[in-house]
Amino acid sequence: MICVDKTMRASLSTLFVCSVVVFSSSLTQGQMSFQGLGYLPGGTDSNAIALSDDGTTVFGSGSSSSGQRAYRWTSATGMQSLGAMAGGNSSAGYGGSADGSTAVGSGSTFGGNHAYRWTSGTGMQDLGVLPGGGFSVAWGVSANGSVVVGQSESSVGSRAFRWTSATGMQSLGSLPSGTTTRAWDVSGDGSVVVGEGSLLTGNRAFRWTSATGMQNLGVLPGATDSYAYGVSTDGLTIVGSSLMPTASHAYRWTSATGMQDIGVLVPGGYSIAYNTSADGSVVIGTSGTSFSTRKAFFWRQDLGMVDIQSLLVSAGLGSQLSGWTLTDAYGASVVNGVLTITGSGTFNGRSEAFITSMAIPEPASVTVLGLFSLGLLRRRRKPAAS
Repeated sequence: MICVDKTMRASLSTLFVCSVVVFSSSLTQGQMSFQGLGYLPGGTDSNAIALSDDGTTVFGSGSSSSGQRAYRWTSATGMQSLGAMAGGNSSAGYGGSADGSTAVGSGSTFGGNHAYRWTSGTGMQDLGVLPGGGFSVAWGVSANGSVVVGQSESSVGSRAFRWTSATGMQSLGSLPSGTTTRAWDVSGDGSVVVGEGSLLTGNRAFRWTSATGMQNLGVLPGATDSYAYGVSTDGLTIVGSSLMPTASHAYRWTSATGMQDIGVLVPGGYSIAYNTSADGSVVIGTSGTSFSTRKAFFWRQDLGMVDIQSLLVSAGLGSQLSGWTLTDAYGASVVNGVLTITGSGTFNGRSEAFITSMAIPEPASVTVLGLFSLGLLRRRRKPAAS
């Protein structure tokens, strides 16, 4: 825990403002865009949870005149309901494939809430439950939609699962001496699964492959728990949060670096990393001093942690963002130097999904921001917020 006096807080706050100005000064309004995704017919709220690798397809959930529904959005089609499973009256979207073809989540059925896999050809397919279970939910899906991961009740408790059409739903077991597990995401080829498992000493993020089983990723120094929410396409970069004595801190993990704290937007606050870009270079999530003050961020090694809304406003998109508060970033895509992010916020007090795109400047144009982030990391040496 770092103690920061008032003078240091003021200096850091001033430096952060300057860093945003330096960052945005190299961007023009034409290089950035922002759009609220609206609502399903008859709906009053929406959220975005996943983004295709080319940045054109968004997946999420929203209310509608028929009840809660998972949706798929493109600029051409708008927000389209994915319906519900047979015998069900609600569905929620929690993941989408990199190619934009497959959605996964959970929906109500005759027997309770079950994980589903959706494509335009199959509709909403019930993936069932593990033996002895009555509930399941799908959180992640491989790049081509063939591998689905999530959690299911079973005769031995809640377990992370991996599903394919050939194998059906298979339990991934638990950490040594552990109990419950949950899988949040999967690599592009479906071979690496990430999530968390419970131990007597707390929750631990894990990385699973068929060869290694569940690998405990540990915690940040001084932390008690950790969670892995996202993984890069190649399975080598993992992001999530680790619970410190006073707050959660977002981290980025590789086998070479281990778990690295990527900081917070405001000194003394918390942060959670929800996902990463395909190559693992950009991390996205939320950070604030409380749940009600949280802000969507993106992070890159040379840029540090950036408040997305402040950046957009500084670049001249203030009028488009009037009435908005961008709270959570869940999906990221980088194509030809353009970063596209989707997430959720509030517009005039109502929850609404959004999508934004920006050209990321070269490191030379963000020197101040990089120094600011480095300074915080040196001084200091991701779901419920603390």
